[in-house]
Amino acid sequence: MLRAAPSIPSRECCIYKVPVILRSINEAAYTPQIISIGPLHQGDKNLQPMEAYKLHFLKTLLVRKPNIQLKDYVETLRGMEKQVRNCYFDQEFVCKFSSNDFVQMMLLDGCFIVELLTRYSPGNIEGLPVPYTISLYSDMKLFENQLPYFLLEHLFNFINGKPYTTAPISFYNCAVLHLCGMDYVKKDATDQLGRSGNQVKHFVDLILNCHLLSASTLTDRVSVENESNREFTFIPSATELHDRSGVKFKKGESPCYLDITFKSGVLEIPTLVIEDTTELNLRNMIAMEQCDARNTAHISCYMFLLDSLISTPKDVALLRHRGIIKNCLGSDEEVADLVNKLGSGVNACPWDSPYYEDLKKIHVFYNRRRNKWKANLKRNYFHTPWMTLSFIAALVLLICTVAQTVCSFLSLKK
Repeated sequence: MLRAAPSIPSRECCIYKVPVILRSINEAAYTPQIISIGPLHQGDKNLQPMEAYKLHFLKTLLVRKPNIQLKDYVETLRGMEKQVRNCYFDQEFVCKFSSNDFVQMMLLDGCFIVELLTRYSPGNIEGLPVPYTISLYSDMKLFENQLPYFLLEHLFNFINGKPYTTAPISFYNCAVLHLCGMDYVKKDATDQLGRSGNQVKHFVDLILNCHLLSASTLTDRVSVENESNREFTFIPSATELHDRSGVKFKKGESPCYLDITFKSGVLEIPTLVIEDTTELNLRNMIAMEQCDARNTAHISCYMFLLDSLISTPKDVALLRHRGIIKNCLGSDEEVADLVNKLGSGVNACPWDSPYYEDLKKIHVFYNRRRNKWKANLKRNYFHTPWMTLSFIAALVLLICTVAQTVCSFLSLKK
């Protein structure tokens, strides 16, 4: 058994099979529907039609760049084969590929992605000879469906010549433009050329980095409290926080939904758009965080906080009315169910969370008696304008009655 035991994955390992506990909740969110990228889904019969398009893209690349022959691509990729193999956790599965088959996969998949990102615009459907364009980009965001970033960047440089003499922008900005959108593209030319494959592991990591870079406060939060003194901090749902302790919810101004802050009884949360692709994007970033302890757990901690705030459709309605959630799915029930399922099976330690200090402040604010009395008074007597008027009228009547009683007592005494 010891002789047959597999070797420990190298430090280069960054692409894993999604754990069963996550996959069982929604398998479709981790499974490619159109195209196989990398070895983990290679050979899937449902994805075979796209293999012809990979060959077509390689053929057009060889015609477009006649100075680089096919053997040149094969030689440069064969020199990277061992490093690319080490990026996959499931070595037993990856070792089933012969050297030629693995290099062929690297060549077809890598050239397809580089050509797709550098030559075609996401909105240019007429110039894109590939069916199901939206699903294609969705498949490229799946954690199991990845090639290492350094391989793709190396191919991009090999094709265009360093430093990008025939490409209008860097590969980093090109990938960000297609996978994240124009808002995340870096305007600084030095940053474009400075990004390297050593900083980005693959496309899912690229998307996560874009989120973290756009978060203005998240990465700067360092708690001064000793980790050994931290305790589990539970917070109630949004409706309970609002009704029982008077916590106010405000739409945050940050472009990143991760920038959550709590100050003076106001929980400020940037808008989160819930649409058809939201679950896929969040699930695959969470899966990446859960598989490797070296990764950040910011998305997992965010979902822990959101799952705590949302228990019922009433919580969704409250956050939606405040502009914090933009519901593109239809009903509040669907959003509540989606958030609760996203939090299932996720290992997020609140005491290691960048939101720990905010969670602690919310917990203290909620348990303060004065806040509960104020919230109870507002809920019972100032909830609507008519209730407010009724309360004022009753208060005036009470004052008049007391004044009349005092006057009567004074006159009687005299």
